[in-house]
Amino acid sequence: MFNLHGRETTCGGRDVLSLTGLSVELVVLSDGLLGISEPLGRVTLGGHVTGAEFSHWNELLAVRNAPARWHTLQDAAHFSE
Repeated sequence: MFNLHGRETTCGGRDVLSLTGLSVELVVLSDGLLGISEPLGRVTLGGHVTGAEFSHWNELLAVRNAPARWHTLQDAAHFSE
């Protein structure tokens, strides 16, 4: 669990937090027992993705205690620390 910080905007006369344009990339790394921790895969959640990740992102924004979901890791070859 972690907090995301977006932009504060005004909606209907009250201040609200907007996560529009924000995305979160999660990278899974090996444990490094054999030396260097290497990326095993990644998944991105946000308004600019498609499929299950997009649906989950919208659910996270709409429901305060949205349930966790499993996502398929994508190739992490282009990951840079």
